[in-house]
Amino acid sequence: MRTSAKVAKAEELTQPDVRFRLLVENVRDHAIFMLDPRGRVRTWNPGAERITGFSTGDIVGRSFETLFASEDVEAGKPQAELKAAADVGTVEDEGWRLRKGEGRYWASEVVTAVRDARGDLLGFAKVIHDLTERRDTDARLRRTMEELQASNKELEAFSYSVSHDLRAPLRHISSYVTMLRRELGQQAGEAAQHNLTKIDASIQRANLLIDALMDLGRLSQERVRLEPVSLSAMVSELSKDLASREPSRRADVRIEKGVVALGDRVLLRAALTNLLNNAWKFTRTRSSAEISFGSETVDGIRAFFIRDNGVGFDMVQANRLFEPFKRCHSLSEYPGSGVGLAIVKRIVDKHGGRVWARAEADRGATFYFTLCARGAPASGEDALFREAGGGATP
Repeated sequence: MRTSAKVAKAEELTQPDVRFRLLVENVRDHAIFMLDPRGRVRTWNPGAERITGFSTGDIVGRSFETLFASEDVEAGKPQAELKAAADVGTVEDEGWRLRKGEGRYWASEVVTAVRDARGDLLGFAKVIHDLTERRDTDARLRRTMEELQASNKELEAFSYSVSHDLRAPLRHISSYVTMLRRELGQQAGEAAQHNLTKIDASIQRANLLIDALMDLGRLSQERVRLEPVSLSAMVSELSKDLASREPSRRADVRIEKGVVALGDRVLLRAALTNLLNNAWKFTRTRSSAEISFGSETVDGIRAFFIRDNGVGFDMVQANRLFEPFKRCHSLSEYPGSGVGLAIVKRIVDKHGGRVWARAEADRGATFYFTLCARGAPASGEDALFREAGGGATP
């Protein structure tokens, strides 16, 4: 007998209407119910009870207008919804709906007219999804975006103010130094000349810092425009420019051929310029500088690197490298604005990647960066390069 009962149960579960009923009854995140042609509720699944708070006993036999806000009922929205479904088959809508106890939720709903084989209207099927949480999240995101846009405008205004208000007194100081030199002429002693030179150097450094801050601020405004970029060609051009400025220096620059990435050409150029300048600066004490550029796979993600045989640094200081004005070496030994690596990090962040460094004191350093949070092996980016026509801009 038990076996027969099991067989009968199995046969019952193969019936389409039974399977459908079980499916509807087990749905918890959607309200799924039937209405008669006049809009009275005929079925009510557990999902409908969870979303609206109305139990089967509360709602079955009542008009589905019970689920609408009073202003929508007065405006005739429920009946207009049924008429539209009867006319066109299916209608969709979003809006506030009532929970039991007069609470409200934001609903996405679909109403479908149900007809028999002859086309006679049997009623309506209605599916409701509670989107209150998503709507609240979207509203928060919109507010955040508006706040960010306002902050960016304030930052832009602040940057302009800094540039204008700080450069003006620097220009005045520079003018006074020039006047002092002219008035003192040959009478200026060694100490006076030294002090005037130090003032000039301070003015230049202040201007350099203002420029660096402006560059850092502008990055917040830049939009990333993706295109295939030949990083190999870009590094080659930048390294030749560095060598032309100091022809007396010996430097062996090795560049991996054919390295192409998907990124913003202008921003990538700025990042590589800062990394190469860094390598060039910290190999200055070497009789022959060795700088290399290439790519390798790190944790399954394609990473690009600039490596040098310079003075390196203690890895204890690695965390502060990419913060503005944080230094591992004294300004007197290795001058600079102190924001170059912060700019690199900002650019890499805008590409959805990450940047990090490995080094040893007096044994060189390697700076790595990726350009996509998802990452892609070299073959994947090369495929993008080929699809773009095989021509990447340096």
